[in-house]
Order: sequence, then structure tokens, then C-alpha cells
Amino acid sequence: MKESKFSQMVKYMEGIATIILSGIIILIVISLLYIFIIGIKQDNQPTQTLSIETNKDKPTKNIPIWSLGNIENIEGSSSVMVALQRKNNNSKGSFKRDDFYVPNNKYNYLFINTKDNSKEWLFKHNNYMINDKLLLSNPKQKNIELILYRVIKKDTNFNNKLDIKDNQSIALSKPNGKGYKEILEGIDKYIGQQLLDDNKLLLLYQKNTIGFSATIDIKTFSIIDESSIPKLVSQE
Repeated sequence: MKESKFSQMVKYMEGIATIILSGIIILIVISLLYIFIIGIKQDNQPTQTLSIETNKDKPTKNIPIWSLGNIENIEGSSSVMVALQRKNNNSKGSFKRDDFYVPNNKYNYLFINTKDNSKEWLFKHNNYMINDKLLLSNPKQKNIELILYRVIKKDTNFNNKLDIKDNQSIALSKPNGKGYKEILEGIDKYIGQQLLDDNKLLLLYQKNTIGFSATIDIKTFSIIDESSIPKLVSQE
């Protein structure tokens, strides 16, 4: 007796289902074998770790945040200069190294030679605060002949930071930052300067509340003469 069309259809569908199920099982077996083989390879490879340098002595919040300022041209020189500035971390409490720093002040200068792109820092460290710098040129010329720096090196007023109220040192360098030399120290008030025609620089300042003037040889950065300002005789 011949099978009905319905029975034939059922057998046909069962065959298709068997084929599909067999294909799925084969795919699962292949996937498991692939995962197993990859796992073995990874186990045989050396473990790689990312090394991160940390400073246990200084918390992250106390790490200095340095930034470069604007490029400044130096007339008559192939060099330009860029200030190194530091943001204030607002450290509070007991005396800390970070308390020495004041925001937006300069702690170094980078000199860049525009001809060969060579670079050199004014200081080999960032421990001093540069209160001001002056590019000095002869009144009859525009070219810069030397740079004058007012540098604060110590906390002389003992307020746990370097600021403009501390004593200053006066230093000079060539326009390209080379030949840096400190010529005066212990200045409690800087008054001004005048570049003279005969390769000399006149400085006026105050030390221990006493006024002084000094003449500097701008070729050798040496003091030619230094003397106090005469006191006025009071009249009654």
C-alpha cells in the first residue's frame, strides 16, 4: 500500500531537520576545538604587564604641573626664549616643598636657536623663581645686548614660599641665554638699570634698606664699582 502524501512530507521534513541539526552540531564542535586550541597557545605565551612608574613619596595632587609660555623674540639674535611656568597646587597645612611655588611665575627659560633648532635651558633645574627678566639694548640700537634676570632663590621672609617679598639676586646672560652669571645677591628692592654707551650697565637697588649703585662691565659681567648712596643730612 502506497504511503500517503502526508507521510512522505513528514519524512521529507524530518530528513531536512536531521541535516540542519547535524550541521549545527558540527559547527559547535569546530568552535569548541578552536577555542581549546587558542587557549593552549595563549597559555604558552609569556604574560605581558604594563609598567607604570609611580612616586610613593609624593601624592598625585602634589606633582608639579609645568607649562610653556609664549615665544619671545630677541631682537638681533637667532634665538627665541620661552618661559617655563608652574601652576599652583594650593597645598595647605604643614610646610612642604610645593609651598615654595607661586602660580604663573617663571622658573626657567628655554632658548631655541632658530637656525639649527638646538635648545638649551637657562637652569639645569627648576628650583628658582624668576621674578622678572629684562631684554637690554643700547639706546642707539635695537639689538639686544644682554638679558637681566631678577631671581629669587631662597625663602628669606620665612612664609613657606618663594615670592616677590623675598630677597633677590641679579644675574646676566648673553642674548642666547649662554654665559649666565649672578652678579649681585641679597637685594631687597630693585630700583632700575641703565645701559650706558661704553659697554657698561648702571644698576640701582637696595640692600638691607640701604641704597646702592653699581657699574657692571657687560662684556665680562663683572662689577667695576659698587657703592652706597650718600645719606641726606637732616636739617632742623
